[in-house]
Amino acid sequence: MTQPADTTPTAEQPQPDPSPEPGTPDPTLETPEPEQPEPEQESPNSEAARWRVRLRETEAERDALAERVAGYQRRECEAVVADVLEVPGDLWELGHAELSEFYTDDGDVDENAVRAAAAALVESRPGLAKGATLPSRHATWGQYSSAVPGESPGWAAVIR
Repeated sequence: MTQPADTTPTAEQPQPDPSPEPGTPDPTLETPEPEQPEPEQESPNSEAARWRVRLRETEAERDALAERVAGYQRRECEAVVADVLEVPGDLWELGHAELSEFYTDDGDVDENAVRAAAAALVESRPGLAKGATLPSRHATWGQYSSAVPGESPGWAAVIR
């Protein structure tokens, strides 16, 4: 059997100099650049499709935000007429008012226009006013009917 060769350096063997020569870059100090994959050549159709999808997402987000702002504006107008109408939402549902009628070019609420629209609605439908009392529609509805005061049928009316 043969003895394994001893690979440990001894004093007689020259050791390589670990420092590089001046002027040459040290390969241990360089950071390897991450390999970037070559950009794949997209077809114009796939790029256009990607932009269309992005456009649709942006439009959906814009529409959702516009709905949210419109809701805030409606509530602001309803707060103005809360002391005029029993249900401020009637301004939209029964009055068929448009939100754009009540805002100035600066985006502020025109309180006079909102109150005028509510007053017109109350004038046409008085039961919508705040605190309005409605007469009962069917005073004699049901099985019992009271006699009308001052008018009592007599036998003379029955025999005729």
